[in-house]
Amino acid sequence: MNIAEQRFLRGPSLYAASPCLLAILDLAGAQPAAGLGARLLALLPAMSAEAAARLSDCQAEHEALESVVMELQRLAGAPGAFSQTLLDAARPQQARVVCAYTVEQVAGRALRTAAALIQACARQETFDLDAALADLRATAERHAIGTSTGAVVAAAQRRGIPCLRLTEEANLFQLGWGSRQKRLQATITGATNHVAVGIASDKQLTKTL
Repeated sequence: MNIAEQRFLRGPSLYAASPCLLAILDLAGAQPAAGLGARLLALLPAMSAEAAARLSDCQAEHEALESVVMELQRLAGAPGAFSQTLLDAARPQQARVVCAYTVEQVAGRALRTAAALIQACARQETFDLDAALADLRATAERHAIGTSTGAVVAAAQRRGIPCLRLTEEANLFQLGWGSRQKRLQATITGATNHVAVGIASDKQLTKTL
């Protein structure tokens, strides 16, 4: 199993109205691995009952990826709300894995970590899961949204308003799309001049945007 392509779908998409990570997998040459699911469950025993049931007799790496990515995000402190694995009869050597996320950087690292963990279990090799989880938790903490900003973003999402983080480090968000979009920095909206002045006075942020 190889990750042929990875995309962050930050707005409404074919798969969901909320942000999600899409991984396109190349299954050419993939072989079943007996006991794969059991080895993964031994390393990740706190998985949900639904995920554990899917993994219990799993022998295909691509079938395990979705559940492992979601569990790693949860253990990092940045859980996603849904996931799915899609197969296309027209492309039998390809699979699509879709995972929701709350922190984009954590989702990307969780995908790569999950792929490496699954491959190690399939080959019955050792894997330093503690170090990988420490890295994921550090990433989640580094890119965490502030408490007050998070409350505003959560309220917007409950109302079906898309929220897009515009930079990795700053608490600067775009709420909505098109002509109705608004800017939010911390708890200050673009209805004041504060956000515009703050962006204009930061040369690097201006270049990034």
